[in-house]
Amino acid sequence: MPHLDDPIARLVGRAAFYDTLIQHWKAVPSRKPFTSNPVLENEEIDLYFLFEALRALGGIQLAAKNRQLVVIRNMMLFSTTSTFYSSYLRYHHTRHCLPCYDLLAHAVDQAYLACNRYTTQHSWIKPRLDFFQNNRLDTHPCCSPDSDVSSCDVANTHLHFAALPETDGSYCDENAMFLALPEATRAAYRAQKNPFIVDYDEIYHHLFQGNSSRLVLLDLRNHIIRMWYRNTTRRLELEEALQNVPSRYHQLAVRVFTYLLCTGTINFGAIPLNNKLSQQIRQEYGDPLRVAVIGAGISGLIAARQLLSLGVDVTVFEARSRPGGRIYTEKGVLSTAVDMGAMLITGLINNPTATIAEQTSADLHVVDTQCPIFDVDGTWVSKQKDAAAFRFFNSCLDEAHEMRNDYDDKRHAAAISLGEALAVVMRRRGIRGNSDDLFHVSDQSASARCNDDERTSHTEFCSTSNDKIVQEAPFSNALDEISVQEHGESVELRTSALDFRFHLPQAKRRKYSESAQYEGQTLKDTHGIVVSPVKNVEMSSLREEKLFKRLIRWHTANLEYGCASDLSTLSLMEWDQDDPHGFRGEHALIKNGYETIIRGLLEGIGRRVKYMHRVVEVSTSVEEEVMVGVVKGQSEHQQYPFDAVIVTVPLGVLKKDVIEFVPPLPEKKLRAISRLGMGGLMKVALEFEYQFWRDVDVFGALREREERRGEFYMFWNLTRCIGKPVLMGVVCEPSIRAMESCSDRSVVLGAMKVLRRAYKDAPHPIAFVVSRWSKDEYAEGAYPFIPVGSSGDDYDVLAEPVQSIFFAGEHTCRYNTGTTGSGVISGLKAAYNVAMHLGVVSSIAVIQEQIQSGVQLEKSRQASTTARMAVNTESVTVQTSSGSETHARA
Repeated sequence: MPHLDDPIARLVGRAAFYDTLIQHWKAVPSRKPFTSNPVLENEEIDLYFLFEALRALGGIQLAAKNRQLVVIRNMMLFSTTSTFYSSYLRYHHTRHCLPCYDLLAHAVDQAYLACNRYTTQHSWIKPRLDFFQNNRLDTHPCCSPDSDVSSCDVANTHLHFAALPETDGSYCDENAMFLALPEATRAAYRAQKNPFIVDYDEIYHHLFQGNSSRLVLLDLRNHIIRMWYRNTTRRLELEEALQNVPSRYHQLAVRVFTYLLCTGTINFGAIPLNNKLSQQIRQEYGDPLRVAVIGAGISGLIAARQLLSLGVDVTVFEARSRPGGRIYTEKGVLSTAVDMGAMLITGLINNPTATIAEQTSADLHVVDTQCPIFDVDGTWVSKQKDAAAFRFFNSCLDEAHEMRNDYDDKRHAAAISLGEALAVVMRRRGIRGNSDDLFHVSDQSASARCNDDERTSHTEFCSTSNDKIVQEAPFSNALDEISVQEHGESVELRTSALDFRFHLPQAKRRKYSESAQYEGQTLKDTHGIVVSPVKNVEMSSLREEKLFKRLIRWHTANLEYGCASDLSTLSLMEWDQDDPHGFRGEHALIKNGYETIIRGLLEGIGRRVKYMHRVVEVSTSVEEEVMVGVVKGQSEHQQYPFDAVIVTVPLGVLKKDVIEFVPPLPEKKLRAISRLGMGGLMKVALEFEYQFWRDVDVFGALREREERRGEFYMFWNLTRCIGKPVLMGVVCEPSIRAMESCSDRSVVLGAMKVLRRAYKDAPHPIAFVVSRWSKDEYAEGAYPFIPVGSSGDDYDVLAEPVQSIFFAGEHTCRYNTGTTGSGVISGLKAAYNVAMHLGVVSSIAVIQEQIQSGVQLEKSRQASTTARMAVNTESVTVQTSSGSETHARA
């Protein structure tokens, strides 16, 4: 059954509306013929949409009485704030539509029925009406030239989902809500577009200047996106995209298709590269345009694929001997593949990484949201106590958030850390004694955890061992006697997911906890859902105040895990600036590892990736030709010329100045690089002979001391995903520096010490892998964060091009930073900016229009030939019939 909201039906209905309107007024001799929509302050009044909206609202009089003309104005995407808009709408509806109201209504309804997509009740108006009424928008940021171009699209997408019905916070309900949406709406949301609003870039793009109304643009965009998301494993061609689109909109549709293609909204990811368009672009330019991509991480690979599909010649320089960057699937040490870098797809609804996983047929394991926690004595904390501590911690975050507005001088507020603010709040709430220390760790206590003889040098990001830890007396004694301080290192979850913030209370990602399941509707995640504050907590109901404090430390560590930073360095003003823009849906692990996605992105471009090629210099000449200096192994560095360069190295590498830019990068960009932080997050993968732990995806461990709160505070149970008895211990800031100073042996002993609190008879691991991203010279950390003195604007500054040098990577994407999804988004954006810079977008638009003109001409010729054949056949038939009749008479 067709859904009541369909862009093609609107386009067909619109075409019928205007055909009827033109024919009607053409037949009235006393009136000037209707040729185009009226204009108010350089913006078209879309009479079709106005007509349908007023039909749905009961007519112009009732709409005016109910003050719904402002809603109609917003639905029509008017940016004007003219006080006359209401009179203009009323006047033009009365002048153009009312005289032929029944005729127009009949024509539109028949068009809906003919395309078998609507009832005759113009029901598609209601979702838009609900959206704009619920959000109570007087103007649309996307329609204002003064709006933030980089953020409006994502912001409006969030706004769209915020207007939908509340759920109890579970992923199941969120997915059900998503699946209940119309197909085109779902596709637009998957593409991170608001299905009801055209963003600023689209409205003012040069491809669309002088064309039809914004609402036509919106429907064409949503339809083409829908056509691709029906099957993302293949390349959508122009001819297929234009199927069922009325011919009067073909010219604009070709340009919309070109825009969506070049921006990577459609036809991105691990799909075949060979297409007619890229071949035609190469023929158009003769000598191919040359672009260098520095770094073969996910952003570099996606940018390279995108440019290759647009006909640009691409070379990827990678300093490592492997692709993927901070995506790394360890194979050979354990008996199974384990992701020691990016690990999670954080949101299966609108995360582009989820689309690539679909293209590569990646087998996913959806993560269960339960996270039971055991105490320092090995007993499991009750759901009620965890839920109470969780609510209290979130209410403290609420209060710390309000402190932002307590300062008249915002510069003073910008100098305060989240940790300082929380310490003040904790004292107010009665957490006394060491609340100040809760968010600070001294370097001396951290550095004293490992002896010098236990330290080991690591030339790779990850240290491994497949040797069994045998039960020799010295080792066993050490295992029994080791201090809890000797905890180890783990890669990261959010790098590991460069992709995941485990649980950022209140406005951050969803918490994985039994308390979430226990509390139901009060524990809600970041996306427009809030946690009910609890002002007064009865300590007596928690048995011991110490347990309550340990739970608060756990939630503190969990927040530091998601932010890749000690709270004492995290900016109070900016730490959660990207909260409203998170990816939606369930989180998932990839059973065969993230390597599946990297292999898919490498397919067809493998020979273009130059491994062990370290870029040491990028220089720009007056002619804007870019010279890239590369060192291969121990050889002297060589210079290669390119038309443009995309730099995708991590923020930590940029901070180390290992690439010399000539001339130097602008001071503004250098300051942004310096201000942003690069945090650490580490993992320890432990394989055992059998599973001895609870059958949940993740469980937590409380710590006694504040400075040790992030050391193995959580363990991932990978058994349910990969089918092997493997645990992944997590260590987050501020413990990373100390753990990096420990030997692998000490790290593993520390992990086992924690595990044996809950599982006293836990055996020794038979193999292990330890990651050290902060010691990796090609990463220098896990993912970025916003420290005191920085802001989300610094991400935008990092994304700004410098002449023919462009930048990509999750550190250039202020929303969803620290995720593989943001790496994909930034790579596509950089590729589009390069294509615009080199003039490829305009060339593609011309070629696509030529292709469409050729198709139409061929169809016209075929139609003419068919018509002539029909006429000839009819003539022969007539002649034959006449001859037969004459013969009969004779």
